Amino acid sequence: MDSTSAYTQPEWVHTLSLYEITPYQYKDAGGLQGITNDLRRIHRLFFSGIVLHPVTVQDQANNAFNPSSPFAIQSYQTIEASLGTSEDLKILLDSAKNLGLKVMYAWNVSETGPHHPWRSGQPTFYKSNDKMRDGQYNTAYVALDLSKEEVQREIISEFEQFSSTFDFDGYILFGDSTDIASCIPLFERACPKNGWIAPNMGSRASSKVSGKNPSLFPFFESIFRETYDSMALETLLNETMRTQWMNAFIDYEFNWKRGTDYMLFPNAYTYYIMLAHFLPGIPWTLNGQENGLTQAINPFDHKSLTRQFHFNEDLFRSLNLQRRNNKALQYSSPHSELKIIGRGRHAMAIARQAGNQYIVGIFNFGDEKTSVQLDLFYPNALDLFNKIPVQYPVGKDIFLGPYQALMFSNVP
Repeated sequence: MDSTSAYTQPEWVHTLSLYEITPYQYKDAGGLQGITNDLRRIHRLFFSGIVLHPVTVQDQANNAFNPSSPFAIQSYQTIEASLGTSEDLKILLDSAKNLGLKVMYAWNVSETGPHHPWRSGQPTFYKSNDKMRDGQYNTAYVALDLSKEEVQREIISEFEQFSSTFDFDGYILFGDSTDIASCIPLFERACPKNGWIAPNMGSRASSKVSGKNPSLFPFFESIFRETYDSMALETLLNETMRTQWMNAFIDYEFNWKRGTDYMLFPNAYTYYIMLAHFLPGIPWTLNGQENGLTQAINPFDHKSLTRQFHFNEDLFRSLNLQRRNNKALQYSSPHSELKIIGRGRHAMAIARQAGNQYIVGIFNFGDEKTSVQLDLFYPNALDLFNKIPVQYPVGKDIFLGPYQALMFSNVP
């Protein structure tokens, strides 16, 4: 199959800030209608796009082959009745468009559920026909064999039918990294005009975005459990400048396997969110993270997320607004410089600048009070969250509490 592509990444990706939604969490709120009703709240937080997990018919949560996967689907085209109808999905997409929100759909290229029609009708599409292996349920039984061109053709055919029916702005490809690499050019060719195709993980292929940042969670876990390592931070900064990652240190997959950022990094999680948004790339936020998730998301639980606390919403509102208005924080790294402008014990000051616009983040990575001095003076500075004028002279101690971060810029 010819895999050449004339794909051009749309300009709106440069200011994209993504909000990940697992639709079953909205079941009690009306499913797709509940998500539509929540769009205005998401828009008020200045997110510019959402990532929607599959809304088509899928196997039960306790199927033995991929029990916790939202990608154990039975159909690529039929909307899950308990979530709503095709018309409900179209209303959601139209409502998002009216608000200026982009909507991405999560598409898995590597697996289906065990009751997908291909599993019985096209068994050669899968990597194995053995349900059991060494006394365990065999995950290869639901794994598609993307080395076969006929499987690729069918996947692309399903994609073209779905994307011509529903007006999504883009697609995030989930699955095995090798499968994603082989399929990205095919999806790019089939992508609707001005649409976006991006891998979920570690696959560059011909895509301009390299997937979710694999270094963020290990970095945060290391500095929280062990000790701050300035070399590790510099390595992280260099990686993010070279490669355009989607910066999600806790997403649905990590949340399901490890728990929430609030649970894993008490007293530090909001600070880690700030760094994840500050780094070059595309920020990615899990549904509920803006309120401090105190329990892991279960996509098969019909109970909607309760939002009793709203203490982080101003944080996300400020970060997302800066990304929209401040070129220094945007994704097009050739126009944005990043440099270290100060060091202290367990602390570092980092600046990003594009033309005459800048943003500075000062981060204390330790659980003790510390200080840092800046090497450069930044005039006309406004505190990122309070919008009040601030001045941080060169060579003067700036004190930070445990896991505290300061941010200021010259863009309101």
